[in-house]
Amino acid sequence: ALHSASAAAANPTTLFTAPAADEISVAITALFRTNAYEFQKINARAATYHDQFVNLLRSAATQYLTAEVANVERTLA
Repeated sequence: ALHSASAAAANPTTLFTAPAADEISVAITALFRTNAYEFQKINARAATYHDQFVNLLRSAATQYLTAEVANVERTLA
C-alpha cells in the first residue's frame, strides 16, 4: 500500500512547472520539487521499514502458532 501510494504521488508532486516565468515562481517551484523528492526518499525508507516490520510480525505469529499447536498436542497426548 505504501509503495503504490508513493508511486501515485511521485509524478504529480515532482514533475510540474512553474506557474509563471518570474523569479519567485521558479524559486517556489524548485522548493516544492526539492521537498517532494525528499519526501519520496523518506517514504521509500519508511516503506522498507514497514515491510521489514510486517515480516517480523508474521514470523512471530508463525512461531507463536507453532508453539500453541505443540502445547495442544502435548495436552491431548
